[in-house]
Amino acid sequence: MRKLLGVLLLIVAVVAVGCGVGKPAADAAVQAAQTAFDAAKDQAMKIAPDQAKSIQDAIDAAKASAEKGDYKAAIEAAKPIPAQVKAMADGLAAKQKELQASWDSMKDMGGMVDQFKSKVESLAKMKHLPAGLDATKLDAAKTALADVTSKWSDAQAAVQAGNWADAVAKGGEVKTALQSGMEAIGMTMPSTPAPTAAK
Repeated sequence: MRKLLGVLLLIVAVVAVGCGVGKPAADAAVQAAQTAFDAAKDQAMKIAPDQAKSIQDAIDAAKASAEKGDYKAAIEAAKPIPAQVKAMADGLAAKQKELQASWDSMKDMGGMVDQFKSKVESLAKMKHLPAGLDATKLDAAKTALADVTSKWSDAQAAVQAGNWADAVAKGGEVKTALQSGMEAIGMTMPSTPAPTAAK
């Protein structure tokens, strides 16, 4: 974070001094904003990807203004970015805890996935399906199982990589697909807390 704070001070100084509203000042302001964001980008993309994208979009807009020769607009667009970066960085720890809590509430889905898989495989071996269940419903369950298995694996890989926002998002997708698949073959999915998505 020392690097981030140093860069934030740099952009404040650049904008404060101004050096007019010409190309050098605009380029310096945009570059300082990008450097400040880059210092927090890797962690932010794992925890608050939407917020990180919003800041990058603002930097890109400032850069576009500078490239068009609208240096005043570029500098004005770059001014609020340091505060946005700092606010984002300061909130990452709390947001990560929130996402980890959401993930913890999803852990039981691993067992549900196994139960669903076992049931689908058992039904697939039957020569005659139970009353109320036909081949179309079983096929729908098989499709859901493939989707659920893939997404659950992706969610666990995201956790291992520290991509908490992605893990929670994929966990939500697993819950939706799992519920649909279970309903197709008459299974009831236990209620689980709704995941909290990162912004």
